[in-house]
Order: sequence, then structure tokens, then C-alpha cells
Amino acid sequence: MDADEQLKQRIADEEEIQNINYTFNDNKHIIHFAALYNNMDLIKKCLSSGVGVDVKGGKYQSTPLYFAVYNKNHSTMLLLLENGANPNYVNLSKNSLQKICICRGDILSFLLLDIYNVEKHLRSRENDKSLKLAVKLRQAQFVNYLKKRNEISYKLVLFFAVIHFISFIYDADSYIIVMLFVSYHNLLIYIKFMFYLNIYYSILFSIELVEYNLACVILLIPYYIAFYRLTRSKTGTKTGDKTEKIKIVREAIRKRKFNEKEFCAICLRYKNTDTKHCNNCNVCVDGFDHHCPCLDNCVCAKMSALFYFYLLYSITLCFVRIVLENSLNTRFNLLVVFFVVVLLFRVYVNLRFLVYRERKRDQ
Repeated sequence: MDADEQLKQRIADEEEIQNINYTFNDNKHIIHFAALYNNMDLIKKCLSSGVGVDVKGGKYQSTPLYFAVYNKNHSTMLLLLENGANPNYVNLSKNSLQKICICRGDILSFLLLDIYNVEKHLRSRENDKSLKLAVKLRQAQFVNYLKKRNEISYKLVLFFAVIHFISFIYDADSYIIVMLFVSYHNLLIYIKFMFYLNIYYSILFSIELVEYNLACVILLIPYYIAFYRLTRSKTGTKTGDKTEKIKIVREAIRKRKFNEKEFCAICLRYKNTDTKHCNNCNVCVDGFDHHCPCLDNCVCAKMSALFYFYLLYSITLCFVRIVLENSLNTRFNLLVVFFVVVLLFRVYVNLRFLVYRERKRDQ
């Protein structure tokens, strides 16, 4: 074993190194291998001796931060970044640190680079590139991290406005036009489509009930209260302040919980055993059951009772609607029956899942 290899082994074993200014054959400095092997004491010694935090070395003129990213040494990355390491430097391979993280699926390293990137214009430009790359490589975690929070789809609002206009002009059933639009255009790519459809038919359904008998308003009140609570309940939160983000990350690294199993890089919070990150809401949800597209919200353990009430009450209203007015449009009645069947199936699936989860807990 030559001198270079012996010294590398000593660095990996965290032995005392006397010659801090030693240079390897490939022009790498001791601090590069200290970053690679997560030898934080040696890194501190190098920095205190005047070694630059962004000293370049190797075939591609990489900085110590590159070596820390290669081995996913998050504590070393934190130390280097806090001492002024440049997260925007690109070595001769033309691969930025952010690109390396995305290609390797290392969301936690990407988070560290992002929150310590003080140059806003560079950060914004790099994030745009990163988002395109994440979509191309189908890295869902990075897409969720970089994308904006779900906002109201004005395309869908316009879509329904057009449908109502056509229905009014041609005296046609709106739901038929909806189905025609869906048949010829892949509008289901919008997650809010089912939510808007639910609102539309809820209003249409309510109007027909009230037209039959004004007293039906009393029946509709519990339905809309449950609907409002289920759609407006906050199932998770995110930290937006940069100072708070850095504080949370430091604490997670110190507690050795900065890993994907115990920490969510998107929401910057610790995970419980029943916590799951919802890709639609883009937040972590404690007691996650499922994401309901018709409510555009997650159903968690604390809301499950209300959710089942909402389902059963919806089924009851559908049967009331059919019983009260047999002369109404047959096609609409068929739609209602289909809706009831879907709701019953959903209740059945959820009950089976609850039984399975309880059995797993007992084991």
C-alpha cells in the first residue's frame, strides 16, 4: 500500500494526522477525503489551519462539498455549509451538486444545499432546472419538494363555466357534456377535477331536493357541514421560514434522525409510525388513511368518523332523492345509483382496511 492509500485509510479510521497540508497525487487535499469519510474533527482542524472550505482538487476540480454529497455525509455537509462552502459551484464534469442529488435520489442532501443557498436568483434558476430534471427522471420526492403548493385550477373553473353556458344555450344535461369533454380531452390529469365535479353535482342535487320540498333544506345542512369540515381541515403544515428550517435540520442531524425513515425533507418534520407524505396535498399527514379526490383533501384517523358519516349520509340523501321523485330524469337517477354503488364500495374497502390495520397492531 503506497503512502496515499495509507493516509486515506488513516483518515477513514479517524487517526491523528500531522501534515495538514499534504497533497495527494491527483491534487486532492486532506480535507477532500475528510469530507468523503465524514471525519469532522479533521475538517475542523483543516479549516482552523487556514485550508479553504472550497479548495479544489481531483480530476474534475471538485470541492470538499462534492465529496460529502457523494457519500451522503449530511453532518459534514452541514459543517462545510456553515463555514461558507459554495453550494452553487459546478466542477469540470458540468454536474452541479443539485443534479447529483437528484440523479442519486438524495433528497436530504438536496434540502441542505437548498436552505443554505443565499443567492436567491441562482437558487430560483437552479430550482427550475432541478424540477425539469426531477420530472424527467420521475423523482417524485424532488417534484413535490420543488413544486408550488396546490392552487385553484382556473382552467377547471373556466371549463365548468363553458359547460354551464353550453347547457343553457342548448338546454342539454350538463353531466352529458362533462362526459363528452372527458372522452375527448384527458382532463382527469387535474387532481381537482373530481372535487369540482363533486361540488357541481352537490349543488344540482340540492336544488332539485329543495324544489321538491323546501323542508329538505334541513336534510342538507348536516351534509354541507360535514363537507366543509372535511375539505377545509388542515391535515399538515410546512415550515416556510429559512431560519426555522436551518434550526430544524441542525437538530435532526444532532439527534441522528436526519434520514428518510424518520424525517421528511419536504415538510421539515419528524415522522411518526403512522405518518405518510401525501403526494397530492404535498404535506405529511399523521394517521393517514387515504387522499380523497372528491374532497381534495386527506382523510386522517381523527377525521375518519366524520368521513364515514359523510359517505353514509350522502348515500341516504341519494335514496331520498330517488324515492321522493320517480318522475325525474331517468339518466340522472342512473347516475345517482352509480354514485351510491361507488360510495358503498368505498365504505366496504375502508372497513376492510381498518380491520386489517387493527390485526397488524395486535400482532
